[in-house]
Amino acid sequence: MKTDIRCLTALLGIGGRQKRATASQLSSPISDVASTPTVYDPKDSVIHRVPEEKLAPFVTYGSSCLCSFAQAAKQTSSESWAHAAPPSPRYSKDDFKIVNGFDSQTVMNTIESTIEEINPELRKLNLDIWEHPEVGFKEHYAHDTLTAFMSERGFTVTKHYLGLDTAWRAEYSRGIGGRVIGLQSEMDALPNIGHACGHNLIAISGVAIALALKAALEEHNVSGKIVLLGTPAEESGGGKIKLLEQGAYSDMDVCMMFVFRY
Repeated sequence: MKTDIRCLTALLGIGGRQKRATASQLSSPISDVASTPTVYDPKDSVIHRVPEEKLAPFVTYGSSCLCSFAQAAKQTSSESWAHAAPPSPRYSKDDFKIVNGFDSQTVMNTIESTIEEINPELRKLNLDIWEHPEVGFKEHYAHDTLTAFMSERGFTVTKHYLGLDTAWRAEYSRGIGGRVIGLQSEMDALPNIGHACGHNLIAISGVAIALALKAALEEHNVSGKIVLLGTPAEESGGGKIKLLEQGAYSDMDVCMMFVFRY
């Protein structure tokens, strides 16, 4: 599994819309090597591959699936847009060896064993969402199913979050202070197709990580808060944008989402 944080970067607005990708920085169409970074060009409605040597210092908004943030680019500009990113930090394994006085591998063991333990439940939940595809802002079955699942496992759940009928928030706190870790579960399917983009998998990934982090906080007596957002209308409608505008992410130190590459 590869984690693609470009949608997250756009969501948080790191660096702002400081620079635009020009035609000279656009290379060949999306049919080229899948591992090459991408920039969306609204002029011809295709994603172009950008060679590494031409990409810096650009990090593209949106992901290769042309989801919400790519659509936002299409609606707001006649050019592709990107932002200048700060240099990526570099770490070695030794930087993560000791966390709060104990071996971080112990924490990873807790996380991995928790996910392994709840795997049968996650698979069942995944198939349940898969078999009930719903388009943006109409994810009522997914909303009810996922909020019930999180509530039963010790999370405080807010349904219909911030006035969005199918948005939700599930949070768990332990101790005093600590980091606030945000996660996201997408839910919507494609019209007349179903979950071709795998948002059923993204939904249960958010659930799995939230439950695993909860177990780690409890097992190792770490203070902190976990916030899992159910984010509607990723394919069209800009559900995350609406949540962002209403402050859904304001208390988070970081927010992550996991995207699967097939």
